[in-house]
Amino acid sequence: LVPAFTYTFKVQVWAASSLSSSGEAGSASITFATNVPPSMGACVSEPSSGLNLQTIFRLVCRDWTDADLPLSYKFQLTKRLAISQAISATATHSSNNLNSSTSTFVDLSQFQKVDSITTVLPRAPAPDSNLTLIRSIISDNLGAESYVFVAVNITLPESSSSEEIAASLELSADSGDYLSFAIGSLGASSFLKSEEGRSNTSQARGLRKKVLSLLDAGDFVELDTVGAITVVDEMTDVSNTEEFDEDLEQLALSVLSKVPSKLSSSLSGSAARGIASSATTAVENLLSASKALTPAAVSSSSLSSQSSAGMAAVLSNLSSLLVSNAVPGENAQEVGGANLRISSRVLSSASITGSALSTTGGVSVLFPDLEGNGITSDVMLGIISLKGSSLFPRPNSTSKTGGLTIIEVKDAESRKKIPI
Repeated sequence: LVPAFTYTFKVQVWAASSLSSSGEAGSASITFATNVPPSMGACVSEPSSGLNLQTIFRLVCRDWTDADLPLSYKFQLTKRLAISQAISATATHSSNNLNSSTSTFVDLSQFQKVDSITTVLPRAPAPDSNLTLIRSIISDNLGAESYVFVAVNITLPESSSSEEIAASLELSADSGDYLSFAIGSLGASSFLKSEEGRSNTSQARGLRKKVLSLLDAGDFVELDTVGAITVVDEMTDVSNTEEFDEDLEQLALSVLSKVPSKLSSSLSGSAARGIASSATTAVENLLSASKALTPAAVSSSSLSSQSSAGMAAVLSNLSSLLVSNAVPGENAQEVGGANLRISSRVLSSASITGSALSTTGGVSVLFPDLEGNGITSDVMLGIISLKGSSLFPRPNSTSKTGGLTIIEVKDAESRKKIPI
């Protein structure tokens, strides 16, 4: 329903014996107005510019009003969000037009009653932009939200080192402050994309491994899950393939394998699908980076098999996450890009016979009669279509162009695999 609109719902009832238009009918209606989100305020950064991971910024929202008090405030970093989208969303105090598959938000705070936070900020992890976008969320007591985007100009210090950045990240991880860790990791990514960061391949690779090893060893919780996925995404986003090796690949897989276990069973279906989408993007990035692993770079066939098994397990978990809280008969959910598509659906065992599940990549599966094989529970169907990775090379070939299709049937409640 659209905020700040008035709706009328009407129901008419006819007796079963008089369904014609001339028959007697009873009716009832209800009219209500939808909640209006907070309005009239502004959000700013003080100062509006500074240095990567050094300047202390105060992010503050002022003068917001609403009938349903008290208000709560949340601040996030944005990633993969076009400036034009942010300007449009800010102008309307709405983010309804934002595409969750092309934008990622990393928490700087939880919802709080205080209208400001102080924090360091990372430079945008892109070589051609100094603008870091902050999303401020202002929520009333009934959950209606307004959004404001603030652009902060952040540059790299004249002198930075991978050792200093690694030391700072280690302090955040040791203290269990994974919000600060995520911020610092994005700052590390900015450094790695700078001329100085790219000047020493060995140090750059070492910093990437350090970041992921700290994350893998820590205990990030549900609040930081998207942040953890974003860190993996950034640390495996390499333009120089010499910065990527199998150790880095293993660390990334280890972190991604932990994502579903960090999520509570009460997580909404839409939130779970958003996390599945973000994680799938990170996996696809990892697949792209894995093309750098020539046969000479892979230390042994057993490690290559370990990588393939690890990736298959991660993808299987994401397939289940994609249909969290779904009910039988809902439309299939699909996420992914050119080299990876995951499609999942929940059906009753009675309706599965002859049902087809497809991906936009052209893979389609017709499922068999499960009830005839003694399976009567609701089931989850999943297709994972993947190509172009050294993690899944073609047998008896040194080609780096591989591919895999995983077809799964799981018990919809327990998520245990059902053999078919």
